[in-house]
Amino acid sequence: MATNSAQVFGQRIINYGEAIANANKTAVTAAAMVYKGSVLASGAKFTGGDLRFSRWKGKQGPRLGAGFEVTGGINASAILKAKPFGVWWLLEQGSPPHVMTPKSKRRAGAKALHMGSGPTFYARVNHPGRKGTNAWSIGIKAGT
Repeated sequence: MATNSAQVFGQRIINYGEAIANANKTAVTAAAMVYKGSVLASGAKFTGGDLRFSRWKGKQGPRLGAGFEVTGGINASAILKAKPFGVWWLLEQGSPPHVMTPKSKRRAGAKALHMGSGPTFYARVNHPGRKGTNAWSIGIKAGT
């Protein structure tokens, strides 16, 4: 009977350990969801509410998103990931003034870049750059 009760006790200790690990992972997942929502809400403020840049390369821009990855059990941690990273980087840090030219050789003529709604085409365009908004940082701070 002593062996049986020792096995039962050992199984209970294992179950408690697993319950603690699951509870911690669940709490970290809930916290990551709060940060994700906060970052997306911050991004929506700077993109007009639809989480897209309105005139990205002459068409509707890529949608800003965020995801996270939870690792570990008892010492669980989450890493929040910007999706797509480059678009979030542009929104966060901005871009310097630069020259836009066509990448395709077959479109390298005078009708390479079409800007605005009019019939005018350009071979190159001087882009004034974009100021950074710190949208990601503001969202992280608000989530905290």
